[in-house]
Amino acid sequence: MIPSRPPGASYLPALDGLRGFAAAIVLFSHFSNAFNLWDRLFGAGAGQHGVLLFFVLSGFLIAHLHLGQSAGP
Repeated sequence: MIPSRPPGASYLPALDGLRGFAAAIVLFSHFSNAFNLWDRLFGAGAGQHGVLLFFVLSGFLIAHLHLGQSAGP
């Protein structure tokens, strides 16, 4: 089942793609740390930046969808 969007809400697929990229950064960071690959290139704080980017984008997208709605029960 596809979740329904509020009427008039615009979908921003580019930002969903950027959220996917941020999740991939976290994945590569964990992988790099676990196996000590690429001289821990992705493990040197990149995962923290990926998490931060993911949460900021998620908050923006949720607010963007629901900002114009009136409060209800």
